[in-house]
Amino acid sequence: MATTLLSGCKLNHYIYNMKKLLLLLIIPLLSVAQSNEEQILLIKEMYKETKELLSSSKNNCRSITFYEYEDPDDEYSRSYSRDVTYCHVGNGYSRITCAFSGDHDFETAEYYFKYNYLYFYYGTYSYVEDEEVTIKYRQYFNPDGQMIWSRENSGTGNKDVVNGEPHLYLLHEAQDALIK
Repeated sequence: MATTLLSGCKLNHYIYNMKKLLLLLIIPLLSVAQSNEEQILLIKEMYKETKELLSSSKNNCRSITFYEYEDPDDEYSRSYSRDVTYCHVGNGYSRITCAFSGDHDFETAEYYFKYNYLYFYYGTYSYVEDEEVTIKYRQYFNPDGQMIWSRENSGTGNKDVVNGEPHLYLLHEAQDALIK
């Protein structure tokens, strides 16, 4: 009986790994077979599934806070807080969130992954001039890691950003902090 149960566990693990391998082999094919519009619809469904998984209590999250200094050589100079959270939420989905503050600005970022492939970024950048301004960004990525659509909203409605760059700098800082 114990041998059969153990064999069943090994078989389930083998099947799970095979499904994962097949998905990794199929993901690049999806980018060829689908138009950008179809990929965006798929990304929206993946985002919805990730949010549903995040609302469950089975998340495996790790949060850290660190500080960057105005003058890196002077620990008594003005410090800026950096909050980073990594959550593995199941079904191959994960998310990294960042909240970085400055003197007169605040930036947040949410990076969404499926099997470690970035598929969506949502971020905000708030700053104060005469009044507070908040700009919201949405960027969609194909399985090859290329940005296929970028939108920006600074309070006057969504606008497509044609030649925009992916907002990955906070992701790089967050990953560096998480692996320390």
